[in-house]
Amino acid sequence: MIIICTPKSNYQKLWEITVDGQYWKTIHQSIFGKQPIMPQAVDMAQLQECFDELEYQRVKRYTLWRLGMQSYHSAQLTKLLRERCVQQHNIDRICTFLQSASYIDDKKWVENLISRLSQRYSKRLLIAKLHSKGLSKQECELFIQKLCTSESELAAIKRLLKTRYHSKNCAIPAQRHKVIQSLQRRGFKYTHILAALPTQEECFDAD
Repeated sequence: MIIICTPKSNYQKLWEITVDGQYWKTIHQSIFGKQPIMPQAVDMAQLQECFDELEYQRVKRYTLWRLGMQSYHSAQLTKLLRERCVQQHNIDRICTFLQSASYIDDKKWVENLISRLSQRYSKRLLIAKLHSKGLSKQECELFIQKLCTSESELAAIKRLLKTRYHSKNCAIPAQRHKVIQSLQRRGFKYTHILAALPTQEECFDAD
């Protein structure tokens, strides 16, 4: 069997593997390096078996390196590895290993992210941010429902009023309107904003 790796035309960091002149797989430089070397085999079954193990070991090394720089949710890693042309069964295998070895903890990761971002964003934007990181919309809504309440949203708005908007005088209609608009852009409900904002009379009394 003649196994050859060649750079994929017009696609930086991608390589194509051909076997006896026929296209077989696409691999990514991030996983296999700048000069990928494929295992030798006598038939396709042996080649697939050897490739599976080689890819797994390469993916293991790559994911541990990434986790050394930042924490990940398994959905993030799945998305990342798919973009790097990793086979799905090896993605499932590495995620199982990382979870069993406590390198990743999805529940803790989500709780930490929500705890940090809920001080600045509404439920709606939190769902969007979690979804953008690879979690399903259903998963996002379930976590938000458990961890965020109307009380926590009101507390977040009040915290922002004391920090980010502390210089705004809400007794002045124009400035009050700008604060409301800014909070709405963060996804907070209008009713929650009004409930958290001091009345104009209270603003005058404070002065």
